[in-house]
Amino acid sequence: MNSSISILPMGRPRGAERNL
Repeated sequence: MNSSISILPMGRPRGAERNL
C-alpha cells in the first residue's frame, strides 16, 4: 500500500507524504 500511496501525493519520494 505504501508504494501506491507514495505515488498519489505529488510524485514526491515516500517520506515526504508522511509529513502530510
